[in-house]
Amino acid sequence: MIRMLAAGLWGVLVASGANFLAVKMELFSPTHSSNPDAPKVETVVTGIMRVPIMANETPSGYVLLDLSIDYDANTASAFASKIKSIAVDEAFRTVYEKSAADFRDARKSDLSALLSEIGQRIGKRIGSSTIKDVRINEFMFAPPRKPG
Repeated sequence: MIRMLAAGLWGVLVASGANFLAVKMELFSPTHSSNPDAPKVETVVTGIMRVPIMANETPSGYVLLDLSIDYDANTASAFASKIKSIAVDEAFRTVYEKSAADFRDARKSDLSALLSEIGQRIGKRIGSSTIKDVRINEFMFAPPRKPG
């Protein structure tokens, strides 16, 4: 019984000593940038948007779109509470204005150009170098429902 207690006490002392040395030598601490102006990238997810594609006053289908947008939180600090609504608004407008595009047969290059334009439009509203990346989480074209 005394041996087990001594072995346990010895384990606690060794672990505490190793922890003390690791903290003093900063062995396991993450490397932090000492520059406060370093970009702090955050991500906002828009959620699924349903954008109608119009053809002569009737919808010819809907684009279902979910985006992730990376932005520099330091630069966009004034817009921090509004960044998601601005992103949703600009993404919706960009897709809606592209109603002439055929989203039924969307190619990767078409979507890359669309994402680039969305990023540029959000950047114009918030700040030129704020948006770091725009990614598609989900993209689908849904034809309109047939009445009946």
